Amino acid sequence: MSAPFCSDHPPHHMSCYCYCERPRVTGRVLVCGQGDMGQLGLWNDSCKFERKRPTLVEKVLNVADVPAGGMHNLLLTLEGHVYSFGCNDEEALGHDSSEFVPDALDLPNKVLKISAGDSHSTCLLEDGRVFAWGSFPDSYGNMGLMLEGNMRLPIDVLLGTICCNMASGADCLVIFVADFEKEIFTPFNCLFYAPACSDPIYPRFSYV
Repeated sequence: MSAPFCSDHPPHHMSCYCYCERPRVTGRVLVCGQGDMGQLGLWNDSCKFERKRPTLVEKVLNVADVPAGGMHNLLLTLEGHVYSFGCNDEEALGHDSSEFVPDALDLPNKVLKISAGDSHSTCLLEDGRVFAWGSFPDSYGNMGLMLEGNMRLPIDVLLGTICCNMASGADCLVIFVADFEKEIFTPFNCLFYAPACSDPIYPRFSYV
């Protein structure tokens, strides 16, 4: 499957492949457990802080994927929109709205895939760009998402590079890059790598 892209952001390599397809099966989201930081998304429920039985999240329809972070959650809809709710202490939501209300993110294209870590979130767009926001923790506390610190709003982490897949761990992010060598990059070891650019604001990416 050829990686789709928009005319404003042509692929870095004209021959590339995307490993992700838009989800085709959707449903509704049920939540239960502790919601003291808004992680249940039950903004209009009298029991929004705790639910012992599965309860419907009414605001978002046609949900295709639901990754859970440490204390926040993401929802991907069939239409390619992303919603987030839960703890925003480390900017993991990507917006400044209420932590208790599932709110849509402002992204430049439709989304194929989303992932969540302990305090960061990531999405793969249809045009092959990967946007991330939030922060990575380490043994000393907060190491930030980029060299300049936390990212409150989604940012293109590999500008000018077409990506075909990605995955989040608790405190790491792996991105599959669609090029001739099929390299993999990860910021987990804090080394600096910025493909096609030497701008110091790019994350600490290195070859695996």
